[in-house]
Amino acid sequence: MNIPILQIPKQIQELCQNYKSNFSIPQFKNFENFITGIIINDQADIYALSKGFEQGKHYDSLHHFASESYWNMEDVLKTSISIIKHLPDQSKRLNSKGWLIIDDSLIEKFGKLMEAVSTQYDHSQNRYLKYAHCLVALVYTDQNMNRYPLNFGLWRSKQDCKEIKQKFLTKIEIARDLIQYAIDQGIPFQGVLFDSWYFCKDLVDFIESHNKDWVSASKSNRNIVHQGETINLQEYSKTINNNERRDLPKFIAKKEKVCRFKSIKKSMPCLKRGKETVRILVSYEYDKNKKFTKEPIFLVSNRKNLRPEKLLQIYQIRWAVETFFRDAKQHLGLEDYQMRKLKGIKSHWCLVFTSAVILELVKAKCVSKDFPINASHLSVGELCQRAFNEAFQAIIIWVIQQVKKLSPDHQIFSYLGIQL
Repeated sequence: MNIPILQIPKQIQELCQNYKSNFSIPQFKNFENFITGIIINDQADIYALSKGFEQGKHYDSLHHFASESYWNMEDVLKTSISIIKHLPDQSKRLNSKGWLIIDDSLIEKFGKLMEAVSTQYDHSQNRYLKYAHCLVALVYTDQNMNRYPLNFGLWRSKQDCKEIKQKFLTKIEIARDLIQYAIDQGIPFQGVLFDSWYFCKDLVDFIESHNKDWVSASKSNRNIVHQGETINLQEYSKTINNNERRDLPKFIAKKEKVCRFKSIKKSMPCLKRGKETVRILVSYEYDKNKKFTKEPIFLVSNRKNLRPEKLLQIYQIRWAVETFFRDAKQHLGLEDYQMRKLKGIKSHWCLVFTSAVILELVKAKCVSKDFPINASHLSVGELCQRAFNEAFQAIIIWVIQQVKKLSPDHQIFSYLGIQL
């Protein structure tokens, strides 16, 4: 439900102050309103957000801020990084044991007039999306369950790039640029996590050139050299019979799923490293009746000296990017934009990423001692609900005050944007 916002919740207002230097005075007010609307309202398109600020911030003002007004998105994202680097609680800061995650998500739209939309195949839905944007995200996570979205890139089709005379970049090249961005910003991290789509020689060579580790899922048709012969991973998994599988080491995966795994070191021709090997884990999931329920999952890493259980645990935290996309779409309006210009679209994404960081800071209790909260266990949805409750409470207090002043009903309704 979208409600009139008479007062920005205190925690959000305080944390927004960190970004004040990135904007002019009018821009900063729009920034505060935009962030607050994203967090509090069910819908985050400009029209819905503007309805929350009937008493001054109408559609044209917010639309101009997002699509026309000059402010630097990179500076806003860098401010988030600076804040996280200097958090009072060291366990919440970016640290050298953390991991970067690269992943992409499709955002379906319903009109060809939006810049950069193209036909995309959605593997999760097993269908083509006629008009969609492909957002490539860079997210930081660690064993302390911190999750900070840091930056993003937009993948554009070759045809689209040709029409606007822009250099075409593959998703791998966008991923490489995002990792380079993290390095340039001095973000400490141990390595990079990604799924099988990004597993290729170019990306892993780039990561290793910066002395970083990587862990990736692999498609089952990737070849390995086994006993002097080249076979794919699926064929190799069939050499492990059911009895051998049941005797493999056990690992408790996310959501209490149980896996048994086999660790091997093999060379992979796709990496073009001759006889140099990589660590490969063949992981089987099974149910409470000890029956294997799915085809095996294959993980690959350059961390050959790491215990297999640790490697599985590291890859498990890649789930943070999945939960980020889910939360950003369900609670922060990542998909809600209706702007046609790419500047406005990217501005929307930037503000969604920023609102996600602000909520993480709220959860980390990074607010002044005047507004202490214990929110470390709360989900993004619960944090949004708390902000909504505070904003709704401000409405009730204001209405009571107006009634005491004997203000006419129609005046109260008009101020709140309620039409009878």
